[in-house]
Amino acid sequence: MEPTETVVAVSPGNAAVAPAVDATVHRKSFQLRALGRQKISYQSRQWFTNICCVSLCPLLMILIAASLGAFLKSLLDSQVVTKESLYCSKLSVMNSVNLPITNQNDPKNVFTTNDGIPGAQTNNISHFNFLSGSSFLTSSSLSALGIASIPCVRWFGQNYPYSEPYERNPNISVSVINPFPNFDSTFTAQPKGGWLNLANLQQTAVLLQAYQLRLNFLYTYDSSVDPKVLGQLEDAGTFTGFSIPLARNPAYRTANDTTGLLGTIENRIWFNASQSASSNFSLEAKIVPWYNKAEGNSEKAL
Repeated sequence: MEPTETVVAVSPGNAAVAPAVDATVHRKSFQLRALGRQKISYQSRQWFTNICCVSLCPLLMILIAASLGAFLKSLLDSQVVTKESLYCSKLSVMNSVNLPITNQNDPKNVFTTNDGIPGAQTNNISHFNFLSGSSFLTSSSLSALGIASIPCVRWFGQNYPYSEPYERNPNISVSVINPFPNFDSTFTAQPKGGWLNLANLQQTAVLLQAYQLRLNFLYTYDSSVDPKVLGQLEDAGTFTGFSIPLARNPAYRTANDTTGLLGTIENRIWFNASQSASSNFSLEAKIVPWYNKAEGNSEKAL
């Protein structure tokens, strides 16, 4: 577009000069507007391409990434086997002598769905009648059996009600192979025949060693207390084999043959069984509990 010339008529003696017009400014303004209109017109004709490139491509990439992530997760989940166990279950998972099965690969193990089990994630729950104190056992090794097992039920006395699955009737009777049927120091429900039944000792020895308590206490008393009222119950030493004197020994007192308050406490037997490489079986025993008096007055001792 050519610039327009403007002619101004002036009278003689009062001549005026018309302002100059910058043609370059007008030219640039028209060019920018024309370029903008051109781009808008072009983009309006490319709406399908714009939608596909600007919107659908990023969305498609997100969908591909999500699908790939889901596939990799399912692949990893298929390679990892998740096992869930319910300890101290109400279902019976006991062996032939009424002791809890601790080997997860034992064919007698019980498996159920997660129905009625709060917090269960999988649908294949294994049940056990003990409280785990270690990781899962992958073998029936007796050395690890006692370490991984903690009793679910404790009974501080010989007379307890029988019920399933933890307090089954042990059918205990005194015999040559079971001379101390109710004197174990495990304070748990008895297995079949009792903890100290020699016929079952091979099956019960490890759990007996793990469950029993070697009880000894330190005590003192005020000077105003009569020592004869308190009595004594000292360490009676260690007995080997089955030479435990029981009631014939002064250290083992029944309720009818007591000496002071300490003498009324029910005594139990703590066993230490071991087997050498030559298969020689040795057995040591102690009467528990026993009480040692602390030296000095009560305030200093305590």
